[in-house]
Amino acid sequence: MFTLVDANINNIELIKDIKLENIFSCSSEFGEEDIDRIKEYVDMTAKEFLSDSKIIIINDAIAGIFIVRNFEDGLLIDEIYLYDEYRNKGIGTELINSVKHENIYLWVYKNNTKAISLYKKIGFEIIDETETRYKMKKSN
Repeated sequence: MFTLVDANINNIELIKDIKLENIFSCSSEFGEEDIDRIKEYVDMTAKEFLSDSKIIIINDAIAGIFIVRNFEDGLLIDEIYLYDEYRNKGIGTELINSVKHENIYLWVYKNNTKAISLYKKIGFEIIDETETRYKMKKSN
């Protein structure tokens, strides 16, 4: 259904654009200071975690990005983003289920109720929270 291709330095701007679009589409409650901090964070992490980044390809088109990296005692699904036309087709669930480790973590914005519902459905539990996000864990 999809192919994961290792991202490379030529994909940095794509990764940053997708990450920012994903973050800002989840919440409109960011102040100017927050926006600057988020942009700085995305700029830094796009380069830092490039080797953990995959481009999702479907029918020879870029469908999104998938970033999984080492975290605590397991793996963190750091980013899973699909463009609108690829959502609600089971691709996200398939991507998440492709991650094999005893402990899998992710962070999700609290107002992203659709994603939270999906994550709970496939076995994730909320284990911590900040003012705006939940930290979730799935143990296999």
